[in-house]
Amino acid sequence: MLNQCSRLTLRDRLIVQTPRAASPPTQAEIIALEADLNTLLADRLNAFRESYPKEASGVRHVGDYYRQYSAFDVGPWRVVYVNGFYASDANDVVARDQWDWRKMPFIVCDGGQGSFGVEYYPATKTFANFEFNGTFSGPTRLGR
Repeated sequence: MLNQCSRLTLRDRLIVQTPRAASPPTQAEIIALEADLNTLLADRLNAFRESYPKEASGVRHVGDYYRQYSAFDVGPWRVVYVNGFYASDANDVVARDQWDWRKMPFIVCDGGQGSFGVEYYPATKTFANFEFNGTFSGPTRLGR
């Protein structure tokens, strides 16, 4: 999940420590982060629309994204990493390749606001390092 090709992740930001895979996020952690993630995502999509008005018509809405969650320990901190991507991209891959995004990390190269990542810290109930993918420069490439 932390091997994204068009945006930095928790793994890329750490200099001294390496994130260690932890037990999967709990239902309570997911419910807690989802309570605020939709607001954060909506704010970032609106900022994208304002920054790139010529591309605004192609910007999706909060409900257009699927999400994957994984948990890591970094020193004393538990971090839930959220990998978000357009539902239509995932559905296209499932139909074409019989590949299940629910079981494997979904990695999109390029794609702009079509994919995002964000760290959630359950102990403080805060988000950090929200990033959309790199700018769109042609067809979206799906990595595995």
